[in-house]
Amino acid sequence: MSIWQYREISKKLDGEHLTLNEGDTPFDEISFNKLKLFVKREDQNPSNSWKDRMTAFLISKLKNKRITRGVLSTSGNAGISFLHYSKLYPELTLDIIVSNTINSEKLQKIKSLIQNTKHRLHQTNKAKLLRAKLVSSEQSYPISSSFDDDALIGYWSLGFELAAFINKINQKIPIVFPASSGAGVVGAVQGIAMKIKNHDLFPQIVVCQTESVHPLLPAEPISNNQSLADSITDKSMKRSYQVQKIINSTNGKAYVITNKELLNLKDKFNQYSYTSLLSIAGAIKFTAEHNLENSIVIASGM
Repeated sequence: MSIWQYREISKKLDGEHLTLNEGDTPFDEISFNKLKLFVKREDQNPSNSWKDRMTAFLISKLKNKRITRGVLSTSGNAGISFLHYSKLYPELTLDIIVSNTINSEKLQKIKSLIQNTKHRLHQTNKAKLLRAKLVSSEQSYPISSSFDDDALIGYWSLGFELAAFINKINQKIPIVFPASSGAGVVGAVQGIAMKIKNHDLFPQIVVCQTESVHPLLPAEPISNNQSLADSITDKSMKRSYQVQKIINSTNGKAYVITNKELLNLKDKFNQYSYTSLLSIAGAIKFTAEHNLENSIVIASGM
């Protein structure tokens, strides 16, 4: 199975549809005190990240447009995803740009995937400047979930799967997401809207960010310490208006999750990454405030 099983997605792109069998991820059912959580295991996608849904669509787009050079600035997960999928399109050369503060495990993963390929890794604290230079001087295609609306289409598949779950249980239940650029949230909610059968069951959307990066809650103090959930890096968050509109229209909420909260949960739920634990922490807060017993949480991956 893949994102291409859905006609709404496949018809958006003529030509070859590249896939590593992303999507159709399972649900874990876990408990926290009296709270029941349905955890959508996006970390079980091919590169262990929900970004594979986006990558499958975008790399297919690059191949069908015969674009052979792309540049991607990443905190790690998107770069890892694209390097996995680039094996399906050998003509593509990628420039992967990361910051000097990238998670060391993700850096080593990227280095391992780039080894013996024509792709290039750049580590710099001037990512925007280097990205612009590569786009200008080498005519590299700028790959971006922040600006490219096509990045949302792959995430529709997540929304379709969430809607199918809600339709099956026939229950209004909140969904909690982590968010950096917000593309995953926006795309998934667009997908839910296409497939939900009873709009009275449309879920409340809850979005979590970190104590060091939280543009959705600009009034909250910013910690100088890097969050353990180091995939949340987009301080500008160009999609913040879209995400905030989704939160408001569904009577959801945005939360800042601290390192202390993440550490407390890691002891109990060691199988999930810190970024995935953001969703669990947000679900605990939201359900307590609204006296709810169930929630869906998105385990986005690394």
